[in-house]
Amino acid sequence: MVCMPTTFVSISSSLVQAQRTSHVHPPYALCSMALSHQPSKVVASKLYPASIVPIILQNYLWTRCDLTLCPRGAAVGSIAQTISILLAVPLVAATKTATGGNVPFIAVDWLHGIEQLLMALPSHVMAMSFRQAALSHEDGKPLPESAKRYGPMLKMIVISYIAILGIGLAHKLSAGTDWISFRFLGGTFDPPTPGINTKTLMGAPSFAVWIPHWSMFIDFATQLRYMSRWGRCLGIHRWKSLAILHFPWALANLAVFLGHLHKDQCEVFKILHPLFIFLGGITILIGTIRLALYVPEGGTEEKKKLEGMLRNRVGIKPASTSRDWDVRYSLSSVLLAAVLSMYPYTPQLYSHDSQYNTKT
Repeated sequence: MVCMPTTFVSISSSLVQAQRTSHVHPPYALCSMALSHQPSKVVASKLYPASIVPIILQNYLWTRCDLTLCPRGAAVGSIAQTISILLAVPLVAATKTATGGNVPFIAVDWLHGIEQLLMALPSHVMAMSFRQAALSHEDGKPLPESAKRYGPMLKMIVISYIAILGIGLAHKLSAGTDWISFRFLGGTFDPPTPGINTKTLMGAPSFAVWIPHWSMFIDFATQLRYMSRWGRCLGIHRWKSLAILHFPWALANLAVFLGHLHKDQCEVFKILHPLFIFLGGITILIGTIRLALYVPEGGTEEKKKLEGMLRNRVGIKPASTSRDWDVRYSLSSVLLAAVLSMYPYTPQLYSHDSQYNTKT
């Protein structure tokens, strides 16, 4: 598996969400007209479970491939992303149970934020692993241990999961009985942010929740870029083909973004998202199988020689890849995501009254 685009579960919350209020604001009427029976539930219930199968097969192939076909940190991130998807499902189910299905998952801002952290972390690990591997190889330096062994990135994933669990518990304790309307990070980044009124944001992600959304977009683009460069370094052009086969997942990213801008009221985007996820899972699995079957012109001996060269090359590591975790890349990604997160916050998008009967 390469990269699971953005929110697999926040859009699929329709699977565990009861009927919503029938009132639809004018800007969303076009998306919802003649779709009162919510066909997205039918589509999602079929395609989301079907998408898990090729994703699991991708994970298996990536762990069975040699280093020339998959930096170890990328395989760890891929498996962690699948686990994050499965961990996020109970969050949606708990929201449905606790609210009687009257409040969609996206409207519980802090839970949506925790779910996004779970999804964004593995994407960041995959992007970082390909970036470190490609840059080190281009510089003629040894690969970082995070690319050659599973341990370094696995350790970071486990530590991060524990931290996210702590953040979630802190939110629950701080929210108390008002947990449905509690803001992610306590609303720290809500007003005085210009142009934002918290009373009109219910049902749409807060500024802090948009940051991991945008971070995933950035990591997705970064991963595909350095995946192609990794293949060019090794002379294995099937890596570039695999990057191109991610196109359906790029469209799924767009569907998530536009769906959130419409407070998840647009049935069209909720149908397109599982469709693109399923198509992307199939195309990426095909690309992964092609990589697994790759044999260079020199045969298996040439492949083993390249594998040994990658593992044993000596030299001085460049500063940018000397650590298992590239702090500079992480900070740059989050900062850019924070800047981009300001885009959805315009008075026009959130000028309507809250659709859900919750406190602010």
